[in-house]
Amino acid sequence: MSDRYSTPIVLLAFNRPDATRKVLEIVLAQRPRTLYVVADGPRPEVPSDVETCRATRALFDDLPAEVELHRLYSEGNMGVRRRVASGLDEVLEREEQAVILEDDCLAHASFFGYCEALLERFRDDERVASITGSNTQGNRINAEARSYSYHFSAVGMPWGWATWRRAWRAYDARLELWPAFRRSGWLRDRLGHVAGGQWERVLDNAHEVDSWWVRWCMSCWCQGRLAIVPRVNLITNLAGKIQEGETTEAAIAARFGNLPTHPLESPLMHPPFVVRDPVAERRVLETMLPWSPVGRTVKQVLIEGHGTLRRFFPGGQ
Repeated sequence: MSDRYSTPIVLLAFNRPDATRKVLEIVLAQRPRTLYVVADGPRPEVPSDVETCRATRALFDDLPAEVELHRLYSEGNMGVRRRVASGLDEVLEREEQAVILEDDCLAHASFFGYCEALLERFRDDERVASITGSNTQGNRINAEARSYSYHFSAVGMPWGWATWRRAWRAYDARLELWPAFRRSGWLRDRLGHVAGGQWERVLDNAHEVDSWWVRWCMSCWCQGRLAIVPRVNLITNLAGKIQEGETTEAAIAARFGNLPTHPLESPLMHPPFVVRDPVAERRVLETMLPWSPVGRTVKQVLIEGHGTLRRFFPGGQ
């Protein structure tokens, strides 16, 4: 990797100055050439947002002169789904590719080189939509997959990732393709009857789950595109703290929040085929299934949930 990090980095910010400061320190350590800050505005019903949003934005006022900074700030509150999607629309109209971090996601230093190497390797490969940094399975990955630096999956976590303009153009904000895609039976065929059925219910009720990530997953599935998942976890999500009295939320936090990161060796060891790893993928899906206790639908869990659960489906502020 060169002395300066050449791929544009996007930091998604809102009202968490302390967490954002930690993420920014990690980003600046890479000496990025270009940094985009996509920030939502304060919610009118939450008076404290005015100050916390202001304090968050102030972090970007005194960056090193060598950093080309682009502030994409919303004066009003758009909500996470619209703000993230509109921000990435603008960034990827200007740039061919980008690395994206949320304001509570701490990346291991090797995450950045991993992204840059694979952005170049798969730049024109329509089979691949994104490069993700989270690996929630640790040593549960099968032995063959551990021989390589990464594997391919239909499901990639959204907490630290990279993509290209060519892939983001397929983002279906209105889920216009969903009715026909549902009828195709793809989700149950590829993800299994139980997990596929739960995803169908999530997408059926997507208007109540204000999530850009749900829409992004569906958009990638419709195009038959895969996510790249690293052999080790490269992202720590600070949002998944267990709060007293939580039930389903605590289970999600125990599985996905505050996972330690590990270095990914360079040069990368590339798998010989661009195909889904069904073993690793199913283990991720099995880990997700405890969201929905017996007798409750995914919709109920998502809509009734709060805190960590809503944070897992990016959209709830």
